[in-house]
Amino acid sequence: MLTGMKLPARTAGVLCGLSLCCILVAGLWPFGSPSNDVTWIADHSAVRFGRHGTILSSSSLFSDNLGSCSVEIWLRPSFSDGSGTLLGFYNSSGAVGLSLHQSISDLRLDREVSRERPAKMYVGDVFSAGKLVFLTIVSGPRGTNVYLNGSQVQQVSDFKSSSPCSGRFVVGDSPKEQDTWEGEFDGLAIYRDELTPEQVLLNYQSWSNAGRPSESGSGALAALYLFDERGGRLIRDHGTSGVNLSIPERYMVIQETLYESPWSAFQATRGWVKDVLINVTGFVPFGFTLSAFLWCSGWKRADIFAVLGGLFVSLTIEGLQAYLPTRDSDLTDVLTNTLGTWFGVILYRQWVRWLE
Repeated sequence: MLTGMKLPARTAGVLCGLSLCCILVAGLWPFGSPSNDVTWIADHSAVRFGRHGTILSSSSLFSDNLGSCSVEIWLRPSFSDGSGTLLGFYNSSGAVGLSLHQSISDLRLDREVSRERPAKMYVGDVFSAGKLVFLTIVSGPRGTNVYLNGSQVQQVSDFKSSSPCSGRFVVGDSPKEQDTWEGEFDGLAIYRDELTPEQVLLNYQSWSNAGRPSESGSGALAALYLFDERGGRLIRDHGTSGVNLSIPERYMVIQETLYESPWSAFQATRGWVKDVLINVTGFVPFGFTLSAFLWCSGWKRADIFAVLGGLFVSLTIEGLQAYLPTRDSDLTDVLTNTLGTWFGVILYRQWVRWLE
């Protein structure tokens, strides 16, 4: 039993309240939706994505289960060590088809094997800060081919999807979470079929010289976005789909995930490890002060109730984050926050024993 020198219950309660306020502010700030950070580049047919930016398709590109498609993207990243979603397809049920990401200097392709369990494919050394890159992704029943500046760099036969480019899509961000890619978008083309290596090279040369794909090498072109409006909130489709793009006034996540599973959120990166450490240490003061308040107030099994209190607070914060576009609702955070609370409880017990 803890009988040594203890904080007065009132003092412990005040400190616990201050700790809770700090946690709530840190977990829920900013409380609203910021301006959509997508701007037109002066005297150039391109848009730039800032910290919180997104561009949305006006409707579904392909309503059928299209088994093959090709995507061409002409872009310039702002950072060599950045990360973010370049392009992501999704449907009304919440399933995500093919999605493209910058992962530091690598290109990462995701496809959803089952709900919240994506398969990943990596292509190394693709991105460099300020360097213009032309990517071509060809996906079909035989797998996925990745081309960089017209040359094939990787082929994976078992990376395939029944409908890789069906549904609506988001440019420069993820459909399910805040994952804005920062950089410059100069062009985007989406095809109904698999481009051949000859078509890929011909289109790369045409994009480089004329700023658009070649008519003879374009394949079954469905959607083409040249970003030549140079202003406004509408980006017209120069292809045959009639699916235009819109730049919302306020930043939004179109299908925010509630309590994303730990195995879906996991990334083998320093950023993920840093977030885990922050979430653990951030709840240690709360666990310490809540345990002190409960013990000083005469609660039985105060340690258990303190840990449950940390769990409840974390679940509440993560639930509210699903309605904030700049925050991600994640069960990994719930686990790490609860662990941090437990560490705080242990630290309080050790502190009291030290004072005895």
